Order: sequence, then C-alpha cells, then structure tokens
Amino acid sequence: VLTALCKIYKDTTVNHLETFKKAIWLNNYHTARSNFIYFAQYLQKQDKAQIQEALLFLKDINLYEESDFNIDGAVDCVDYLSQYFAKQLKDKKASEEERSNAKQILQNIIDIKKTMKVNIKTFSYH
Repeated sequence: VLTALCKIYKDTTVNHLETFKKAIWLNNYHTARSNFIYFAQYLQKQDKAQIQEALLFLKDINLYEESDFNIDGAVDCVDYLSQYFAKQLKDKKASEEERSNAKQILQNIIDIKKTMKVNIKTFSYH
C-alpha cells in the first residue's frame, strides 16, 4: 500500500515526506528500488528545507539500516539528486533563484555524501 501511495505522491508538491520515510523504513528487497526512485522524483519538486530534511533521513538510513538494499538505495538516491541538481545548476533556462537553490542543495549533498558508507550497487536509476 505504501509503495502505491509513493507512486501517486511522487508527482505532488504537497509535504508527503513522512509517508516516504515510512515506506522506505518498511522496504523489502522487492519494494526498495521503486520506493527510492519515487522518493528521488518527489524530492525534485520540493523546497530546500524539505530536501535538507530528506537528505538527513537518507544519511540516517545509510548509517543505521542493516539491509544492503536500503543502504545502497540511500546512496543511489543521493547520487541521483546530485546529478539532477548539478544539471539544474548548469541549465541556462533556469532562473537565478533556481540555480542558487540548486547550488545550495548540491553543497548539502556533498556534505552528506562525505559521511555515507557505500556498498556494492544493487540497482540504478538510469
């Protein structure tokens, strides 16, 4: 049920962060890939504060979770967001505010990535 909600919520700008957190904490091997993809897609549409909170959540998942699929999913999600906001930073069509936000978010991502542990990749967003 939570995966179905995540599939719907990924396209919204409303704050559904708690739903995504629950879905990810309750991931199993079969739901992890889709839940992290939906989470990354959802975060693309959120404000800086929500993204920062989500990055801290992904850091916690990476540091305290025991399952490889969640550890790797958190790393992959952060990597995906890093690529997305790096592209937004270089986008000539983006407003100055969007580029400024992307720059700040990328700095937060760099800081978070320094503390994350990396396992063998279990899936990819590409």
